[in-house]
Amino acid sequence: METQYARSERDGIDEVRRGASALDAELPYRLILDLIPSVSIIVNDKRQILFANAAALARLKIRAEDIVGARPGEALGCVHSRETPGGCGAAEACRVCGAVNAILEALDGRRKISKECRITVQDPGGPSSLDLLVTAMPVDSRRGRYVVVTLDDISDAKRREVLERLFFHDVMNSLTNIRACVELLTAELGASASGNDYLGRLVSATENLVDEVQRQREIISMEHGELRADFKATDLAGLVREAVRHIELTAYAKNRIVLACPEEASLVAFTDPVLVRRVVGNMLKNALEASKPDEEISLALRREEDGAMAIEVRNSAFIPRDAQLQIFQRSFSTKGRGRGLGTYSMKILTEDYLGGAISFSSDESDGTSFRLRLPPLTGVRDRAKIM
Repeated sequence: METQYARSERDGIDEVRRGASALDAELPYRLILDLIPSVSIIVNDKRQILFANAAALARLKIRAEDIVGARPGEALGCVHSRETPGGCGAAEACRVCGAVNAILEALDGRRKISKECRITVQDPGGPSSLDLLVTAMPVDSRRGRYVVVTLDDISDAKRREVLERLFFHDVMNSLTNIRACVELLTAELGASASGNDYLGRLVSATENLVDEVQRQREIISMEHGELRADFKATDLAGLVREAVRHIELTAYAKNRIVLACPEEASLVAFTDPVLVRRVVGNMLKNALEASKPDEEISLALRREEDGAMAIEVRNSAFIPRDAQLQIFQRSFSTKGRGRGLGTYSMKILTEDYLGGAISFSSDESDGTSFRLRLPPLTGVRDRAKIM
């Protein structure tokens, strides 16, 4: 039978059923797959369905006897499965189908394959689009090779990803315009700008908003694995001074005292200055928010014996033990719902992207200290080359 991509030959329905019975006698797959909440099917070497689990039958609204012998696209109602007599896999569009290619690669390569698949299905109400994550795992039996296929609907995740990117793009464009206007207004007022309380608040609010949006975008990129570290020679003492100057403009620094104590005028590390600044900024912010008016927050920077750099931020507040056990968990916070990303991002950025370590200690007499440790130059240069 003519095909524009994958082979279109099929086994007869009786042969497919015999294969299903033989596989069932050899491997107890039915009970196992019925326990899986994802749509799961088993196909033969011609990509015909031998078995569909309970989740698949419920999702597709089809009886078990009606799905046997069909191919995945035909069971789903893919519009391309009807374009040629060969059915699913035989149309030209099937060349870029993640489902077909995952199954073919699993059959040929003898390994588990996962691919994203975008298909258009014909529903009673009209065509609709699906985004699926297709995972195919080959299974060998006495009768030949079969493939266990799971289909997870990631349509909501893909829509959310698009909306997130549009949101951050549009919001950052607007904030860039606002920031530019504030800078022009400050320049126009000249010396009198320093005494203008409203302008000072506007500058602070604008910078805080830009910082918050960038932080949220950074966390999403970090969790998606899209964030890339840019290692370069970095003056940590200068970076710390800049972080302190920035944090002193924020509302949560009001009536608090930040004492920065760099060890030397210049301490150079081979690291990503943007990510280090983000971690140090979160350390300072957490310390300030935990402090009372007129309390001091100290920041120390030093070189350790092995050449590593350590940045430590201390405040006088005590973290209860139950909170200490959850301090780096995503979304955990003592400040209420919707918070808690600061310490979480500090840990991920430091350990997964900077090759360093972050730790803390807290007791009632000495207060709380967060400590960022960046590795010596030799080790991190090699890590940067790999990344």
